Amino acid sequence: MVRLWQVVSGGISSSGDYLPGRLVRQTLMGENWVSGRDGTVDVYTDYSGNTVLERRWLSEEGEDKPLDTYYVYDVLGRLRYVLPPLLSEALAGVSSVSDDDSAMKAYAYVYRYDGLGECIWKRLPGCSPVTMQYDVHRRMVLSQDGNQALSGEWSCIWYDGLGRPCVMASCPSADYGDVSGIGFTASYRGSSGRTFGYVLSPELPDGAELRQVMYYDGYDFIDLSPESLCAASCVPRPS
Repeated sequence: MVRLWQVVSGGISSSGDYLPGRLVRQTLMGENWVSGRDGTVDVYTDYSGNTVLERRWLSEEGEDKPLDTYYVYDVLGRLRYVLPPLLSEALAGVSSVSDDDSAMKAYAYVYRYDGLGECIWKRLPGCSPVTMQYDVHRRMVLSQDGNQALSGEWSCIWYDGLGRPCVMASCPSADYGDVSGIGFTASYRGSSGRTFGYVLSPELPDGAELRQVMYYDGYDFIDLSPESLCAASCVPRPS
């Protein structure tokens, strides 16, 4: 039996199991498998190719015990929830559960998306949510975890013309407005400065702390003076 979980407003619900013939099962066996169910994994896939359940078998005191990990998708086929074995067991007699349930906060992986299918919010087991924003080129340029949210801090990323991350910084605030209409670009000019040879658009805000600067396609950056960074208001993270 495989439970049919569906995404509803603010959580998930289940009114029963998948009907016979609606899933494809594949049994995987490790290189050390000899016989029986112990050490095997039953993978259940729907007709869209989405894995909805991984059932791992563990033998305890001569009995085969299933460890179920459920994957829940929305109507667009996007992964919204991962329910590990401890949570699947806790929800065995539950028909619906909200994202704010204590068990969901402790064990569930939860993902949310924008209208273009980009993940803008995720919560891992036992963690505060991570918020993400994307620029006009659909690149993640701003992110904020639970610790950063306490102080209003954001992680910012600027990319070059080929979409490669160049400058990563921790910004005390992200007063860029709606970033979905602008591009976070880094153009290498080779002159020393607070961003080590890059010109950023939008500019690095005052009080930001550089986390990482990356270079591509050449070694001109070697001649840049590291003292130029120390003299700027941007402070590198201690090693």
